[in-house]
Amino acid sequence: MEIKTDYEFDVFISYCRLKEWPFWVKEHFKPLFEHWLSTELGREARVFVDFEMETGVSWPHHLGQKLARSAVLVPLWTRNYFASKWCITELAHVLAREKACSFRTSERPQGLIVPAILHDGDRFPHEIKHINHVNLCEYVNIRMASKSQTAEELDRRIRDWMPGVAKAIECAPPYDPAWDTLAADDFIQKYHEGAPTQTSIPRFV
Repeated sequence: MEIKTDYEFDVFISYCRLKEWPFWVKEHFKPLFEHWLSTELGREARVFVDFEMETGVSWPHHLGQKLARSAVLVPLWTRNYFASKWCITELAHVLAREKACSFRTSERPQGLIVPAILHDGDRFPHEIKHINHVNLCEYVNIRMASKSQTAEELDRRIRDWMPGVAKAIECAPPYDPAWDTLAADDFIQKYHEGAPTQTSIPRFV
């Protein structure tokens, strides 16, 4: 697949930076994801993932810039994901991009969000349950040995998932600088009603 030169990244990986999740993503998920996506694309995949620990402050502007310049969002959903201000902000921006570009409609049913479920998929907000996803719950083990049966199954599942991720990248619209300032206030407020939170999307410039 030809590289989309107007984007800096093919994929932005969004995940909850709580406890052991950064370790699992860095040591187990990211290497397999990059390997099989590169294989599927026929070129080096450009994947952005941040390992900065989430704080109580507003979502960092540099993450917004990287997200705006990524063709596709791959969120790693856990119950904690939907309690994270940073994760919800990342998801909200790409949902707003999908809406602005008329994705997930009868004429254009595909999307720019390609999730994997890592834990607790039964209690996610119902508004996002229609989004096609891969379920990796059975293959998530924080202390997983690199040559274990679980690691082999995780490798297989990620490999089988990659055509869908590659298809989303292929279908991504041309980059639009306006995405740096997309507003998604309604979505953010819906998941943080009654809780103190950032109520507007920050500008990234």
